[in-house]
Amino acid sequence: MTEKAMSAKEQPSADGCRLLFASKLNNTIELFRFQGHNR
Repeated sequence: MTEKAMSAKEQPSADGCRLLFASKLNNTIELFRFQGHNR
């Protein structure tokens, strides 16, 4: 936990972009699943 936080502070751009992209990707996947279940 602490090591990851420190590394994130050292490289905010790379880790931040990865986390942001991952969260967006997960949100889109969940949205598609939700729409699929509604059909």
